[in-house]
Amino acid sequence: MGSVSMTRGTVRNSAALASAFVLALACVEGQSDQDQDASNELNQNGTLHTSSGGTVQVVAGCEDVLVPHATLPYCEGPAACEQVRHDRERVVRWRLILRRFLKLSEEPSTELSQEVIDHERDCVFRQLESMGLVPVPRDPTSTVGVDDVLVNASFEQVESVLYTTAVNSIVPSCVDAACKHCTALNELDCRADAFCVPLDAAHIDRARSCAEVKFAACAGPTDRQCDDSASPATSSDGSCWLFSGGCEPPGYHLEVGTQKPSCNTASFATLPQCNNP
Repeated sequence: MGSVSMTRGTVRNSAALASAFVLALACVEGQSDQDQDASNELNQNGTLHTSSGGTVQVVAGCEDVLVPHATLPYCEGPAACEQVRHDRERVVRWRLILRRFLKLSEEPSTELSQEVIDHERDCVFRQLESMGLVPVPRDPTSTVGVDDVLVNASFEQVESVLYTTAVNSIVPSCVDAACKHCTALNELDCRADAFCVPLDAAHIDRARSCAEVKFAACAGPTDRQCDDSASPATSSDGSCWLFSGGCEPPGYHLEVGTQKPSCNTASFATLPQCNNP
């Protein structure tokens, strides 16, 4: 039987920047003229709105960037986004991927200058700070997503910024303490939680002399780095399991290298698959 796989930069709000954003607000990609008219009307007083009816004041100099938009940005992980929209107080890490292109009617998209992107990012950064949120410092050695903004917050806390033209797409993820609850979940709750990872493994059913793949434990998405190797392990009750390498949950004793007769890779190769009703 095979293995179970499983700095932010501050720039001046110069006349050039203002002109660029006048153009930007008139032609945000994917936004109709009617949508933009509504957004401009909403932003006349420099305020952002929440679904609960509250308003948030836009930080000075950023009214050209933080324009309300009627729809949530594209979410890379729709199940997770849907979950936090309903569980509005759950704190997760948001990666805000800022707008980098303009679309001029039917013409090809035009990439924004780095100066404009820096202004956009600085405004999002300062807006979050004005709301009592602290953006997460980025790894200075990383060149991936250098213009993105990371922040730990609930949907309720960050909602008004998500619904602006500055944010092109979003990626919610479970991180640190917010992931720890995963380890306490049963199989049903684990599979229903978009931020948790069910760890499945091959298991020897000694009563029936067969092997089957079944749920072993629940983990946060950053808890394990699985690979294609096979790792036999025994649980606290002495049962034998076969995990993908690196996927063994806490409380399991690895039998790799021990050649324990009752629990090794060969044990699974000699057993038929269980026929479950």
